[in-house]
Amino acid sequence: MLLVPRTDDSLERLASRLGRASKPNCELIDDIMTTACTRLPALRVAGKTRKLEEWCRSGAFLDAALELVALELPGWSVRRIIRDEALWFCSLSRSPNLPAELDDAVETSHETVALAILAALVQVKRVAPAAARTAVTSSWRAPIDRHRICCENFS
Repeated sequence: MLLVPRTDDSLERLASRLGRASKPNCELIDDIMTTACTRLPALRVAGKTRKLEEWCRSGAFLDAALELVALELPGWSVRRIIRDEALWFCSLSRSPNLPAELDDAVETSHETVALAILAALVQVKRVAPAAARTAVTSSWRAPIDRHRICCENFS
């Protein structure tokens, strides 16, 4: 039996709504938090969303978008934010230190920088729901920043 992956219609609708939006607002960010963000309810109980909520209320939507990415996607970071003509392009990556050709980054664009970042967050949730989770490290794996060398004397 061939299994066909299901797509989440609510994330599809949210992505199209983000594409049509002209500017961010509290209602849109609240919809993103309730539809796409699975970690926020636990973080809200722990009191770690206070800055996010304050930035939303005060209209600092760029700060709110960056904080939302940091809270919801802890293994991801902003790789690049650039403006080309009338569009802002945002790339989110799990390994921003890799060359761009080797990186499996998610890139979106929008006329508003905050909406480009939020669209990238939703895109990560849409295309890589398993990859959006934090990787669990086990004790047998060496940290990435260490190098193994062979100390055998073959002479």
